[in-house]
Amino acid sequence: MRGLQLAMAVVALSGCFPRAAPPPGELSSAEVEAVKSRWPDANAESLEHGRHVFLDHCDHCHGFPDLSYLKAAEWPSTAERMGKKSELDAAEIESLQRWIAAAYPKAAAPK
Repeated sequence: MRGLQLAMAVVALSGCFPRAAPPPGELSSAEVEAVKSRWPDANAESLEHGRHVFLDHCDHCHGFPDLSYLKAAEWPSTAERMGKKSELDAAEIESLQRWIAAAYPKAAAPK
């Protein structure tokens, strides 16, 4: 019984994002400009805040999640759900969503 409980805990802790990635770097100016089509008020500073939300909160449970693990369209709801679990406020969740939208193409690009 104890082995089953341990196995369930391991699955629960690793099940969300089995692929971790290195800590993300700063966005390029092209990535900042690209996200402005969706959020005209976005700027390098506000997107950098989103990156820091990601760095400060996502690593605690998953390691830094590999953004290409999910489709781009899946990230907004995932960030919303996981942000609430991490007790982020609405502004932090939106900042995180904007940063993911800006960083996603780079993360998904072939290396």
